[in-house]
Amino acid sequence: MIIKNELLSTPEVVAHAAQLSMANLVSYTQDSSFPVVEYIKSLMQADVLGSDSAASAITAALAASSVEKRAFVPIAYPDPAAVREAASVRMPVVIFAAANPESVMPLRDAGCIIVFCESHQELLDTIIRSFKVCGDNKVLLPCVVVWDGPLDYSEPLSLPSDQIIKNFLPPLKMPHKLDMKNPSHLGHYGVHARQQQQKAMESVFKIAAAVDENWNKKFKRSWPAVEKHQADDAELLLVTYGYHSSTAKAAVNALRAQGKKVGLVRIRIYRPFPLHALSLLKEKKVAVLDFAASPGAPSPLYQEIKSLAKFSLSFISLDKYLSEKNFAEIFAKLEKAEKEEVYWL
Repeated sequence: MIIKNELLSTPEVVAHAAQLSMANLVSYTQDSSFPVVEYIKSLMQADVLGSDSAASAITAALAASSVEKRAFVPIAYPDPAAVREAASVRMPVVIFAAANPESVMPLRDAGCIIVFCESHQELLDTIIRSFKVCGDNKVLLPCVVVWDGPLDYSEPLSLPSDQIIKNFLPPLKMPHKLDMKNPSHLGHYGVHARQQQQKAMESVFKIAAAVDENWNKKFKRSWPAVEKHQADDAELLLVTYGYHSSTAKAAVNALRAQGKKVGLVRIRIYRPFPLHALSLLKEKKVAVLDFAASPGAPSPLYQEIKSLAKFSLSFISLDKYLSEKNFAEIFAKLEKAEKEEVYWL
């Protein structure tokens, strides 16, 4: 097994993931300043197509998928209508969204898989694995892989060889595809389409778990739907997602060293929502940290968690990178809280 250790920036990580995944088409928005496309061009011989909008970029990817070409879409802001269209026609397009969660949460009901990543290693692995999960004939849904961290810094990570991934990731085989000699219509709309998307979503966790088990055997790295850090015996729990989870873990470790029984639950797979992995919340005091708001209603993640926890507080942070001190203050508020409230950070 050939594995190289590299220090890569976010755009380089995404480009290597596309190359290792053997994407046949890379479709992007021409007005984006995100430099991943230039790295992709230097790494691989894929068709690279620039479009004038996120909707056009995703639509081009759907056309590629319909003829069994693996399609990858690196964009800043995924268009909800285009993603919903991809789910309706059941095309396993993988979309990388370098986006604030505020731009991703409108996709909650679009019928796509949504995964939030914490590190560059997880980002690389998740993009590759997403092609296998969403390309499974029991799923066939688009997957949005979200990075809400900075783009201009580097992290060390392990790069697997092309051959290892080629053995792991088979060619895309669709149950139905466009054929000039046998014209047909792909996809369904309306109630039937949504029922089929729901059925596909119900298959995601089982397939993702099998992929994770296989991946762990190969690389000794596991990325479950939900990560629990010092959570089992914790009296105070923080539930969150994404890049900020690394700082949250450091804060948990520091507070543990002081004798505080605190822990972290990190949501990786946000859609479908992993209810099956959150039963421990019913006995805990929980702080829910969201990086998106839903004016007129509780924040998106808090809507999912509130009914599962014994007691919960909602924290909302928009466009702010949080420090260990910020996380320590969240736990301090949770420890003293006697009524459920909302805090803006």
